[in-house]
Amino acid sequence: MIRKLLLLLVFGLFSIGVMGQAIPIRVVMAAEPNNEVALRFKTAIENNIELSERFSLWTGAPFDLPKNGILIEMHSIQLDLKNGDRTGAAVLIEALQPSPTERGYFKNRYLEMWSIGKDDSVSETALNFLVSMRRELAKHP
Repeated sequence: MIRKLLLLLVFGLFSIGVMGQAIPIRVVMAAEPNNEVALRFKTAIENNIELSERFSLWTGAPFDLPKNGILIEMHSIQLDLKNGDRTGAAVLIEALQPSPTERGYFKNRYLEMWSIGKDDSVSETALNFLVSMRRELAKHP
């Protein structure tokens, strides 16, 4: 009987998210296929999500995200000089949450924009974005 009550309590805590259930995140990117900076940045975001205890990488369709999920949408353009030399990329990244009532609609929860040099490391920027996003989500659950 006690074992059954304990199992019910643990299941109940998991179902309401008290046990630290990971937030599913889907990452999508709109960028030219040869935009190496944007591709490195997307990979860094996904790697940090996989290493996180707070987030989990969602591989399903964006419209099938659970209600507590986050869609990270990245938009990037390459930055070139007049002579054609590539200097890096401008990246707009936003965290969107699915509407609880309208499938396919998302609410903007957090937004950042950067200019990243072609030889700059993107791993710290990716980690800082996830930390800032997590803080913002905690402020307004």
